[in-house]
Amino acid sequence: MESAERNWRIYISGPMTGTEDYAERFAKAEAYLADRGYSVVNPAKLDAALPADLTYEEHMEVDMLLLASCDAVYMMKGWRDSRGANREYGYARGANKEIYYEEE
Repeated sequence: MESAERNWRIYISGPMTGTEDYAERFAKAEAYLADRGYSVVNPAKLDAALPADLTYEEHMEVDMLLLASCDAVYMMKGWRDSRGANREYGYARGANKEIYYEEE
């Protein structure tokens, strides 16, 4: 992945539900992207600030609004096994956003 040509905002997408280390993995991805000049939206960090009684669907609604405000999405390893990340990927494709992959 090259550095951002302009100050693009990029959303991190990957598995959260059912994983114990997601906050650390997302923080590592955030640092990696920030070092390359991106303005980073880290949903793992933001979701932690939301009310504890939000449902999965309510979390996804917030996450999709965050993704909509971004120019690109960064798909972390394991995203294909994540229902939420697959939804985010589909939205990004449909919205013609740039898509980058951690595997690259």
